[in-house]
Amino acid sequence: MARRTSPTKDERRTPMGIAAHDSERRSRGRTTSSRTPLFVRNATADEELDREWLQQRMGFRLGKFATGIDRADVTVRDEGGPKGAPTIRATVRLQLPNQEPIAVTAYGATARIAVAAALQSCERTLRRTLERRVTKRKTGYRSRGGVASLTSA
Repeated sequence: MARRTSPTKDERRTPMGIAAHDSERRSRGRTTSSRTPLFVRNATADEELDREWLQQRMGFRLGKFATGIDRADVTVRDEGGPKGAPTIRATVRLQLPNQEPIAVTAYGATARIAVAAALQSCERTLRRTLERRVTKRKTGYRSRGGVASLTSA
C-alpha cells in the first residue's frame, strides 16, 4: 500500500483547481490544492468574478485541507433588487469524502467581499469538522450513543 504523504508548504498554497480536470475522479484519489476540482457559478449581472483571483484565494484559505476535500463549488448571485442596495451572495460548498457537504453563505457589497467572507467562514468550519473527525477516531466517540463507554481490561 502506498504511503500517504502530506503536501509540502508550497503545494498547500497553490491555486485551487488549475489542473483538476486532467484526470478522472477515480484515478485522482486524494489530491493537492491544484488538482482539487473547483466549479464556479457566477450569476451577478454587473460584475464578473475573476476566476484566477478566486483560485488563488481558495488555494490560500483551503489549500492546507485539500487532501480532505473531494470537490469545491462556488456560487455568486446578485440578491439586490432593482431599487435596493447592491447585495451579493456567495455560497461555498465543499464535498468531503464519505460525509455531508459543508456549505457556507456570506453577503457583501461586491463579489470579492462576499467570496472572501465566505472563504474565511468556510476555513473555520472545515477545520472544526476535520478536527472533530480525528477526535472521534482517537477517542472512540460515537455520534449516536454520546460518550463512548470506557472499558478496562
